[in-house]
Amino acid sequence: MAPTTHEFDHHADIRAALADPALVPELPAANAGPAGASVAWLCATVARFSSGEPHRRRRALVEAELARLEPATLRRAAAAAREGEVRVRVVRALAEALGMPEPEAVAEAVTVVAGAYFGGTDPAADEAVARLVAQLMPEPADEAALEAAANRIGLLVQACAATAALVEAAADDDVPLARVLREVPPVPTMRRVAARTTQVAGREIAEGDVVLLDLATANRVHPEPLTFGASPRACPGRAHALALADGLLQRPLTAFARLHHQATPLLLPNAWDYATAAVLAVRGFQAVGTTSLGVAAAAGLPDGAAATVEETLALARRLGRGSFLFTVDAESGFSDDPEEVAELASRLHEAGAAGINLEDGRPDGTLAPVELHAAKIAAVSRPPCPRCS
Repeated sequence: MAPTTHEFDHHADIRAALADPALVPELPAANAGPAGASVAWLCATVARFSSGEPHRRRRALVEAELARLEPATLRRAAAAAREGEVRVRVVRALAEALGMPEPEAVAEAVTVVAGAYFGGTDPAADEAVARLVAQLMPEPADEAALEAAANRIGLLVQACAATAALVEAAADDDVPLARVLREVPPVPTMRRVAARTTQVAGREIAEGDVVLLDLATANRVHPEPLTFGASPRACPGRAHALALADGLLQRPLTAFARLHHQATPLLLPNAWDYATAAVLAVRGFQAVGTTSLGVAAAAGLPDGAAATVEETLALARRLGRGSFLFTVDAESGFSDDPEEVAELASRLHEAGAAGINLEDGRPDGTLAPVELHAAKIAAVSRPPCPRCS
């Protein structure tokens, strides 16, 4: 009897399926190949297609590799890689940052392996795996060393496929990467197989059944995209992938955005009038943020009650005459209408603000509905105000 295929496209159902240990990644169909010398061996040894204890152990190997990399460093390396196919540039920048020998040769081999990684047979890909293992694995070739080498290669292959797809999807339009990830995820569908009987959203899933998770549809209707998966299998390389993509796209950063790509965290002190902002700038702070509480107190009005929109705009116009960068605390946008919030953001930008922050807290101590807050952020982020960061 053929297994049943179950499809899910609701955000909560997909998260539940990803968290269910009974639903495991499907290993690409292939005959087992020799250790260290075939794509079949590679797939059987990487975290991507593992579950249970092997997955935890192999994921830890990948996380240790990524922990050595600063996303900002990756962005600069990717931006410097100006020649070649996108996939080669992605892998070359990552291999270089990881200190791998001959990153150009590594990148060429990885692109060959990527063509057979999710299924199919290709002798050239098997040969490429053997070359990569020989190049990346120290002697002697014991089982632990082979597993570590396989997961280094797997990390590169994942970057080759997914990050390159993200770059290609974003290349023709000047929209934020976060929006591209939501609307055109590099992996639109995830596939799982039931290792044992389980349930998802009240539906019985028999052992051997196939589960298809439609991330693209779920992303369109929920503010929290699942492009990078979800716990316990969330992609550990999210920040690194975005940094690589951003570097390859070579979009110019605003002065304020550049402050977020430093070795040390950005400190944003608060000001409530021009005098305090000017003093903070003279003291050496790279940017200043307004405080809604300070603005409200100075005007004798309540904070968090949408009572100080005019005072906030007036302060922004005064600060805009200075020579320092500043951002504006706009409470919750002074409105629950996303379009009105977007209009306010545009007016603040025209006054000279480098960015705004929108709070999701309410005066009664509760949080705004996540869908409403996401709609406000989406409205502010889209043109004609893409520069507001």
